[in-house]
Amino acid sequence: MSESAVLVSSADLQEVPVQNTDSQCEIFAVEPEFPPQLPPLIELLTSKVEDEFKPCLATALFAPLAVHMSGYTYRYLDNKARQCVFESVTIAPSGVGKSLLDDPIEAIIADIKEETDRLNREEEEWKQTCKSLPRNAPRLDRPVGERQVLPANATNPTLVKRILDANGKFLYTRTSELALLTKMCGTSGVSEVVRLAFDCAPYGQARVGEDGVNGEAPLRWMFNASSTIAQARNFFGKGEFANGAGSRIMVSTIRREPDAGIPFQGDYDEQFMSELQVYIQRLLQAKGEIGDARITESIKRLYEKTEERIKIASPDIQQALRPLLNRAYIIAMSKAIVLYVAHDGEWNSVMEDFVEWSLNYDLHCKMTFFGDQVIREMQAEYEAAQACAKPAKTNLLSSLPSIFTREELVKLHILAGCDASKARKRATDNIAQWKKRGKITEGDGGTYHKIG
Repeated sequence: MSESAVLVSSADLQEVPVQNTDSQCEIFAVEPEFPPQLPPLIELLTSKVEDEFKPCLATALFAPLAVHMSGYTYRYLDNKARQCVFESVTIAPSGVGKSLLDDPIEAIIADIKEETDRLNREEEEWKQTCKSLPRNAPRLDRPVGERQVLPANATNPTLVKRILDANGKFLYTRTSELALLTKMCGTSGVSEVVRLAFDCAPYGQARVGEDGVNGEAPLRWMFNASSTIAQARNFFGKGEFANGAGSRIMVSTIRREPDAGIPFQGDYDEQFMSELQVYIQRLLQAKGEIGDARITESIKRLYEKTEERIKIASPDIQQALRPLLNRAYIIAMSKAIVLYVAHDGEWNSVMEDFVEWSLNYDLHCKMTFFGDQVIREMQAEYEAAQACAKPAKTNLLSSLPSIFTREELVKLHILAGCDASKARKRATDNIAQWKKRGKITEGDGGTYHKIG
């Protein structure tokens, strides 16, 4: 990639500056170089686009790939059973070529989209048949099936119905804007649904009506979204890193010369689809517990290398980055599992290098677009957690000696964070209340004596 490649156009740079500041000690400020050698599946899927689009596509393709996998788990470093979940957003200026991701993603999900379209047609025919029947005619059963592709404008009851019908399979959505997911996520909100989906947590609804959608099931749902820079900052700028949604969503971008012209892409022809289907079939066959000691060791090395890397930052910034890093490691291992399954149980240094690149690239993009916000929100969360972890405050009166002065009580309030004026007022109020309740008596020389 050219040294002069820019993240945004000159106009965008003035409107939304890149957020790399000294407060981050330049952690993840430099974009990692895209690996010269790629796992065969990644090589195939990125072979039809120009170099500027390869990092973005290499990030975005994991959600449509992983949606083919079901009925399996893998053990993360903490020994917790997980499944591979990817929620991905591409952030770049309007007109830079984000739509080039459409064709390769369409190629990946072609099989599940075909099945979804077939089931949708059957349901539409069922609806038309039901409308034509007399009112007292027996009700026909609704067609059942696993419709995994869900449009972004689907309603929240539709989302719930689809996860109830999915029999453990994942749902998938592709949308041109993050904000378009609002209707689907309903009153829960996009942020909450993102968090629940990452952990396949239970999700559903209860309705009183006979025809209402009722039930709860693990929320297995992944998505690819696109966004302009300003819209992304509007979405993520509402505390999404503090609440955990921002750290769960993978971020990618497109670095392209302003005058690079119309981006070119190759044909996703029969030969391409034939080669791709070999990998898709392996993903479809994934069952049971998947794992390999080589993958675990690779992720441990990645963890140790990253932890060593962030030591250039101050301890408070390291702690602020901790939630972001913890989920980045989970995403990295999920990618490793997808590659391992797709390549028929193969694991090698090329795959390890790619997973390391993908972790650093995701963190680079997050810190580029949201660096100051990440540090600010995470520091605030860490400080709040530290405050909550402190022992509960003892009773104020019990903190004083059996005979005390007003000045000693004022000092306690100042130590607790009050200014001098407020401390004196609170001390006066305390003494009046304690005397009224029979807790203290007034002695000689401005002293007070505890009773009992």
